[in-house]
Amino acid sequence: MRVIDEKGRLFGTINIIDLLVLAMVALAVILFAGRMFPGKEAGDGGIQRSMEYTVKVEEVSKYTVDEANVGDAVFDYETGSNIGVISGVSHHPHTEYVVDKNNEAVAIDSLDKYDLFITIKADFIETDKSLMVGDMIAAVGRKVLVYNKYLFVEGKIYSRDSDLDE
Repeated sequence: MRVIDEKGRLFGTINIIDLLVLAMVALAVILFAGRMFPGKEAGDGGIQRSMEYTVKVEEVSKYTVDEANVGDAVFDYETGSNIGVISGVSHHPHTEYVVDKNNEAVAIDSLDKYDLFITIKADFIETDKSLMVGDMIAAVGRKVLVYNKYLFVEGKIYSRDSDLDE
Protein backbone atom coordinates (compact mmCIF):
# COMPACT_ATOMS: atom_id res chain seq x y z
CA MET A 1 0.00 0.00 0.00
CA ARG A 2 1.32 3.37 -1.00
CA VAL A 3 1.36 6.44 1.29
CA ILE A 4 -0.28 8.72 -1.32
CA ASP A 5 -2.51 7.10 -3.93
CA GLU A 6 -3.23 8.33 -7.51
CA LYS A 7 -6.09 10.60 -6.29
CA GLY A 8 -3.79 12.45 -3.82
CA ARG A 9 -5.27 10.83 -0.73
CA LEU A 10 -3.14 9.96 2.27
CA PHE A 11 -3.34 6.18 2.86
CA GLY A 12 -6.35 6.18 0.52
CA THR A 13 -8.62 7.90 3.07
CA ILE A 14 -7.93 11.63 3.49
CA ASN A 15 -6.94 14.20 0.92
CA ILE A 16 -3.51 15.74 1.63
CA ILE A 17 -4.83 19.28 0.98
CA ASP A 18 -7.62 18.72 3.52
CA LEU A 19 -5.03 17.54 6.02
CA LEU A 20 -2.92 20.69 5.54
CA VAL A 21 -5.99 22.94 5.94
CA LEU A 22 -7.00 21.06 9.09
CA ALA A 23 -3.48 21.45 10.52
CA MET A 24 -3.50 25.22 9.81
CA VAL A 25 -6.90 25.64 11.49
CA ALA A 26 -5.71 23.70 14.55
CA LEU A 27 -2.58 25.87 14.76
CA ALA A 28 -4.67 29.05 14.53
CA VAL A 29 -6.96 27.84 17.33
CA ILE A 30 -3.99 27.01 19.55
CA LEU A 31 -2.38 30.42 18.97
CA PHE A 32 -5.67 32.25 19.59
CA ALA A 33 -6.30 30.31 22.81
CA GLY A 34 -2.77 31.09 23.98
CA ARG A 35 -3.36 34.82 23.57
CA MET A 36 -6.84 34.82 25.11
CA PHE A 37 -6.02 32.66 28.12
CA PRO A 38 -2.41 33.24 29.09
CA GLY A 39 -1.22 30.96 31.84
CA LYS A 40 1.25 31.78 34.55
CA GLU A 41 4.74 31.29 33.26
CA ALA A 42 6.85 28.94 35.26
CA GLY A 43 10.39 30.03 35.91
CA ASP A 44 9.88 33.69 35.03
CA GLY A 45 12.79 34.67 37.25
CA GLY A 46 10.60 35.64 40.18
CA ILE A 47 12.13 35.75 43.64
CA GLN A 48 9.92 34.96 46.62
CA ARG A 49 10.32 37.30 49.58
CA SER A 50 8.52 37.81 52.86
CA MET A 51 7.63 41.49 53.25
CA GLU A 52 5.19 43.79 55.01
CA TYR A 53 3.09 46.49 53.44
CA THR A 54 0.67 49.00 54.92
CA VAL A 55 -2.80 49.82 53.61
CA LYS A 56 -4.22 53.20 54.60
CA VAL A 57 -8.01 53.37 54.90
CA GLU A 58 -9.50 56.83 55.41
CA GLU A 59 -12.63 57.94 57.24
CA VAL A 60 -13.78 54.76 58.96
CA SER A 61 -15.83 54.37 62.12
CA LYS A 62 -14.52 53.13 65.45
CA TYR A 63 -16.39 49.86 64.84
CA THR A 64 -14.34 49.24 61.68
CA VAL A 65 -11.12 50.00 63.57
CA ASP A 66 -12.11 47.45 66.23
CA GLU A 67 -12.77 44.73 63.62
CA ALA A 68 -9.23 44.85 62.19
CA ASN A 69 -7.53 42.15 64.26
CA VAL A 70 -3.87 41.14 64.27
CA GLY A 71 -3.45 37.57 63.03
CA ASP A 72 -6.47 37.55 60.68
CA ALA A 73 -5.92 36.59 57.05
CA VAL A 74 -7.06 39.15 54.48
CA PHE A 75 -8.05 38.82 50.84
CA ASP A 76 -8.19 41.04 47.75
CA TYR A 77 -11.78 41.50 46.59
CA GLU A 78 -10.92 41.89 42.90
CA THR A 79 -8.84 38.72 42.58
CA GLY A 80 -10.11 36.74 45.57
CA SER A 81 -6.54 35.82 46.45
CA ASN A 82 -5.03 35.71 49.91
CA ILE A 83 -2.91 38.84 50.31
CA GLY A 84 -1.42 38.13 53.70
CA VAL A 85 -2.00 38.22 57.44
CA ILE A 86 -2.59 41.36 59.49
CA SER A 87 0.55 41.95 61.55
CA GLY A 88 -0.26 45.39 62.93
CA VAL A 89 -3.11 47.87 63.25
CA SER A 90 -3.01 51.54 64.16
CA HIS A 91 -5.40 54.44 63.80
CA HIS A 92 -5.47 58.21 64.11
CA PRO A 93 -8.34 60.69 64.12
CA HIS A 94 -9.21 61.69 60.56
CA THR A 95 -8.10 65.24 59.77
CA GLU A 96 -10.61 67.43 57.98
CA TYR A 97 -10.15 70.92 56.65
CA VAL A 98 -12.78 73.58 57.24
CA VAL A 99 -12.90 77.26 56.38
CA ASP A 100 -12.87 79.62 59.35
CA LYS A 101 -14.43 83.07 59.58
CA ASN A 102 -11.27 84.63 58.07
CA ASN A 103 -11.76 82.45 54.97
CA GLU A 104 -8.69 80.33 55.73
CA ALA A 105 -8.45 76.55 55.79
CA VAL A 106 -8.04 75.12 59.27
CA ALA A 107 -7.26 71.46 60.05
CA ILE A 108 -9.44 69.83 62.68
CA ASP A 109 -9.60 66.28 63.97
CA SER A 110 -12.86 64.45 63.38
CA LEU A 111 -14.63 63.19 66.48
CA ASP A 112 -16.10 60.03 64.97
CA LYS A 113 -13.96 59.16 61.90
CA TYR A 114 -10.52 57.59 61.86
CA ASP A 115 -7.71 56.83 59.43
CA LEU A 116 -6.85 53.15 59.78
CA PHE A 117 -3.40 51.75 58.97
CA ILE A 118 -3.37 47.98 58.44
CA THR A 119 0.07 46.38 58.23
CA ILE A 120 -0.01 43.09 56.35
CA LYS A 121 2.74 40.46 56.24
CA ALA A 122 2.79 38.48 52.99
CA ASP A 123 4.95 36.42 50.67
CA PHE A 124 5.73 38.43 47.54
CA ILE A 125 6.96 37.26 44.16
CA GLU A 126 9.36 39.86 42.82
CA THR A 127 9.97 39.95 39.07
CA ASP A 128 11.68 42.55 36.92
CA LYS A 129 8.22 44.01 36.16
CA SER A 130 6.31 43.93 39.45
CA LEU A 131 5.83 42.76 43.01
CA MET A 132 2.96 40.28 43.27
CA VAL A 133 1.20 39.08 46.39
CA GLY A 134 -1.28 36.40 45.46
CA ASP A 135 -2.75 37.56 42.16
CA MET A 136 -2.50 41.26 43.10
CA ILE A 137 0.15 43.75 42.04
CA ALA A 138 1.43 45.31 45.26
CA ALA A 139 2.48 48.77 44.09
CA VAL A 140 2.49 51.75 46.43
CA GLY A 141 -0.52 53.95 45.66
CA ARG A 142 -2.64 51.10 44.28
CA LYS A 143 -6.25 50.99 45.46
CA VAL A 144 -7.12 47.71 47.08
CA LEU A 145 -10.34 46.28 48.50
CA VAL A 146 -9.32 44.33 51.59
CA TYR A 147 -11.74 41.93 53.20
CA ASN A 148 -12.08 39.03 55.56
CA LYS A 149 -14.83 37.63 57.76
CA TYR A 150 -15.10 40.82 59.84
CA LEU A 151 -13.74 43.57 57.61
CA PHE A 152 -14.41 45.06 54.17
CA VAL A 153 -12.55 48.29 53.41
CA GLU A 154 -11.13 50.19 50.46
CA GLY A 155 -7.73 51.72 50.90
CA LYS A 156 -4.45 52.44 49.19
CA ILE A 157 -1.16 50.69 49.63
CA TYR A 158 0.58 53.34 51.68
CA SER A 159 4.06 51.89 52.12
CA ARG A 160 6.07 48.75 51.67
CA ASP A 161 8.67 47.73 54.23
CA SER A 162 12.06 46.26 53.43
CA ASP A 163 12.66 42.53 53.15
CA LEU A 164 12.05 40.77 56.47
CA ASP A 165 14.36 37.85 55.70
CA GLU A 166 17.52 39.97 55.61
